Amino acid sequence: MTLLDIDEDWMCGIKICLGGTAPVVLISVYMPCSNYSNILYTDCIEKLHDTFNRYNDTNHCVIMGDFNAEIAGEKCASYSPVRGELLQDFITANGLCAANLLGSCEGPSYTFDPLKDHSVNTFID
Repeated sequence: MTLLDIDEDWMCGIKICLGGTAPVVLISVYMPCSNYSNILYTDCIEKLHDTFNRYNDTNHCVIMGDFNAEIAGEKCASYSPVRGELLQDFITANGLCAANLLGSCEGPSYTFDPLKDHSVNTFID
């Protein structure tokens, strides 16, 4: 296992060499929450895109973490227009998928109820 050279406080990663197959790269992110501007979020998406492109050619890459955005899907009760679109564009451009939105994914429709009254629910982490 090798720590990836990523100089960001919101993103880190490791490379695992399994032998006989391409290494697996795990990239973990904690994207800016809604208290921060969409400009900062856009900058982070661009840096994530650059990082993914740097490692994806010769590795199997998995990106995980808290993206602080909602994208359209049957398990997504809400949708964040700017951040959701930026994240969906990143996913589409790189041929990725959001595993928690796949039809075969079982589990709750949401994991967080910030107001504790079921009026706003989000799928976290």
